[in-house]
Amino acid sequence: MTPLSYASLTTVLQHLPADKRISISHRCPTIRRFEKNVPMKIRYLHIEGAKLIVDDTWFDMDIRDFYDILPDPVSGMSTWTEPERQTLRVHSIRESAWNETLQMGNRSRKDALEYLLSKIFGGRSRNVINCNTVSIGYPSPEIDALTPPPYPMPNLPGLLRFHTKHLILTDTVNSDDLNRVLAPTCFPLESIQMYGEYIVPHFQFPIVQESKKVILSLELNCIEEYGNLNALTHSRIHFYRDYWKPHNIENLLVSWRENQKPIGSHFSFDRPTFGEMQRLLRNIGDSFPESRLRKIGNKSRSRLPDQVLIPLNDYSEIKVFCKATKKKKLKSLHLKVQPIRRS
Repeated sequence: MTPLSYASLTTVLQHLPADKRISISHRCPTIRRFEKNVPMKIRYLHIEGAKLIVDDTWFDMDIRDFYDILPDPVSGMSTWTEPERQTLRVHSIRESAWNETLQMGNRSRKDALEYLLSKIFGGRSRNVINCNTVSIGYPSPEIDALTPPPYPMPNLPGLLRFHTKHLILTDTVNSDDLNRVLAPTCFPLESIQMYGEYIVPHFQFPIVQESKKVILSLELNCIEEYGNLNALTHSRIHFYRDYWKPHNIENLLVSWRENQKPIGSHFSFDRPTFGEMQRLLRNIGDSFPESRLRKIGNKSRSRLPDQVLIPLNDYSEIKVFCKATKKKKLKSLHLKVQPIRRS
């Protein structure tokens, strides 16, 4: 068999998924020095104090059951086997409190993750690695006697940073954590995604206000917990959960009319149903007698609900419309403030 030339090898490495490249580099030390010189592209990267996810491969430093050994009989056993991860957990009937001293090798998980990061990403010819999506942090459970304390964000090796235009924040993250992970060229972001309990501390961050699109995971039925939707000042927001009701949209439309929402404001909501849209259109007609329907004329879009136009003033109006998937199922509901089109 003829060995690959240097040019052929670098071409193959450049087109391999990042996690496969890491695996090959680990198993073949001869290839490792070549692999370090080939620019890497990561589809999805998640990083936190004790975990790293690269594309479809998990590197988990979290040893789940750090409990004292007990003589109690085992009450249950669960297994989880996948090509990229194998886990076996055994649960006793009674668990003792978390023991901070039970650390393997007397080293913390943060140290272990930083060592892993240096082995995977250290020594590369480029200090910036391109990622399609970067996720930072993890929603921490309530701290109790059986829960290990959260670990701080690990330090990346040398001057390494990740470049992305799509950021997900799943925990309360400060600017120092972001600066340790993200390259300055990331900003302004194309999109930033946040979870409901972290909206208030994060929403006024400059990186949020300057991003082109904000994606919120927010249950609108529990909006009292997070404040009023009208306080969300960003012009382009998408709610990607489907926990919303027609009355949420009606209240938002009333607020937009009262506050004269500026042109360019655009909110969207995931997965409406035809029943919800029928109720919403009927209620809009009752609450906004000045509104008018626009029929969908294209035959390929005949199953889409009618559009509704609600005038705000002499020059702007709210357009309420839906988008559909290729299979003609409703994909999203949109509220958009636009200039009035004069016929």
